[in-house]
Amino acid sequence: MSGRRGQADVDLIVRADRMVPMTSEGVVDDAAVCVRDGEIVYAGPAAGCASLRAGRVVEAGDAVLIPGLVNAHTHVGDHIYGTMVDEADVSESLYEVIFPLAGKLDHDLLHAAARVGMWDAVRCGVTTVCDQNMYAEATAQAATEVGIRAVVAEKVVEYRMDSTPSFDRGSRTYAMTWDRAEAERLLALGVEFAERWRGHPLVSPAIGPLAADHLSTDMLRECARAADSLGVKLVPHIAQTEAEGAELRRRGYEGSIRYLDAIGFLSPAVHAAHMVFVDDEEIAIAADRGISMSFNPLSMLSCRCFPPIQRELAAGIRSGFGTDAFSMDMLADMRPAIYVANLLGDADAAPLGAHDLLRMATVEGAQAVGLGDQIGTIEPGKRADLVVLDLHDPRLMQVSNVVETLAYYASGRNVTHTIVDGNVVYEGGEAALFDEDEVLDAGRDGAAEWLRRGRGLIGGSALADRVDQRAYGVP
Repeated sequence: MSGRRGQADVDLIVRADRMVPMTSEGVVDDAAVCVRDGEIVYAGPAAGCASLRAGRVVEAGDAVLIPGLVNAHTHVGDHIYGTMVDEADVSESLYEVIFPLAGKLDHDLLHAAARVGMWDAVRCGVTTVCDQNMYAEATAQAATEVGIRAVVAEKVVEYRMDSTPSFDRGSRTYAMTWDRAEAERLLALGVEFAERWRGHPLVSPAIGPLAADHLSTDMLRECARAADSLGVKLVPHIAQTEAEGAELRRRGYEGSIRYLDAIGFLSPAVHAAHMVFVDDEEIAIAADRGISMSFNPLSMLSCRCFPPIQRELAAGIRSGFGTDAFSMDMLADMRPAIYVANLLGDADAAPLGAHDLLRMATVEGAQAVGLGDQIGTIEPGKRADLVVLDLHDPRLMQVSNVVETLAYYASGRNVTHTIVDGNVVYEGGEAALFDEDEVLDAGRDGAAEWLRRGRGLIGGSALADRVDQRAYGVP
């Protein structure tokens, strides 16, 4: 390495008292990572690179260095909803709030909201998101501005956004006006987006069929063919709601996985969000077809349901960890995820533990979203997606086990540095690549404009008495 760059052998060295590389190395004390051209060229004891000169050195001290967190299922632009879906069963709010109001969004509003969501991500140590939403171009642009890695897909549905499904709470089913031309238009947008962004250093395009029940069999097959032709991931929601199951029963199938398998949709290209309403046979089918999934515990609790995650892991389904449309603080979500999974899981199943969750949030998540050859561990040859967490915190006083401490007691507030592709994008409480005030102001202005556009919908719903007038931008 020596002498390659005149005064510097490497671009960046990060030193910390401890490192959890998520490899077979376990925990490394007095550790260092050396980065050149965005790639890790050394990871191990600091003594092993003591002679190297760096363009920049981060001396983290009483801290732990981990791989960047991979948020395996997000809708970063949905930060715009705030608490509008939190005071109800979110599986109902999808039809009564989220889908109707989404029709009031446009590229600029989604871009403003996505920047805020990605800012929240990097300040919580998230270096990669896997995102599906309208206006994928806006999300991808936001990712490059914030400096975060992102798998991004255009949402494909088979109805117009001014005529979204209507939900009946009594039967927990919905009625939908199908529109094949709209689905074809959205898929064409998704394919064009994927062709434009393939090969980008930070943005990996995907194809985003929303869910099995929101597309016809023909359109689901078209989505799968498009993903196969492009060589990209498919990122649908699968087995998320009871309403989804009811629609597929009308098509003659008991369960989303059985249906998707029967129509030839399932393959290793599929990265499924949720996987809640599945039985043991469907879990076995999913594992055999090689699909991956995202375990999104808090969003599913908001839907008043929970996936059989222990059985899914035992069957061999690779799972990442996601926060969905809620806070990007993956570390804060780990503790309740472990407790609830073990409370609701089978008594004879292996309990979910801290190491399982940290693997889901790093190496397993990276593999699940199709980036396992690039990120997820700290080792030479991988891209330098890194997070430094400060251990100088009363909540982290006793570090008897580093991994357990991170999963049970750490949170986004402990993040001091977030590094993506060798670039420090968040440091000491501040974003490095953008003006935080401008991003927040634009996000708030956009949210107020969006609410004004949706005021008629809000006024006729249960939200009418809950939305503060100030949220509309009214003093």
